[in-house]
Amino acid sequence: MKLPVLESLCWWTVRTTSLIKSNGITGNQRTAFIYLATMSNKSYQVIHASMSDEMQRDALQCVLMAEYMYKNYNDIAKYIAKEFDRKHQPNWHCIVGSFGSHNPTNCEVCFYDGNKYILLFKP
Repeated sequence: MKLPVLESLCWWTVRTTSLIKSNGITGNQRTAFIYLATMSNKSYQVIHASMSDEMQRDALQCVLMAEYMYKNYNDIAKYIAKEFDRKHQPNWHCIVGSFGSHNPTNCEVCFYDGNKYILLFKP
């Protein structure tokens, strides 16, 4: 299943305005998020998912914000794991990189954007 980021993020922007405000994102960051929502032309393929559609959308939102704020795969992974710990209870792990992978049994979601994989899981 391919998720067109443009359509998905436009929906999130409208739907999560109160979430963005309540999570303490400043006006500039909120503007940056809306800019991402309207200008991004990336798409992500869901390789594997065993979480709800809502959590998948939340994961993709975290991925896009992390990619906007950071360029280093390590920093992107840390941000995603930290956000999921905060929103969905602790002990989330994230791996970002160019590698081959089978679907690990504990993997909750795996995205692929054509260049890199993003695995999000709990041990």
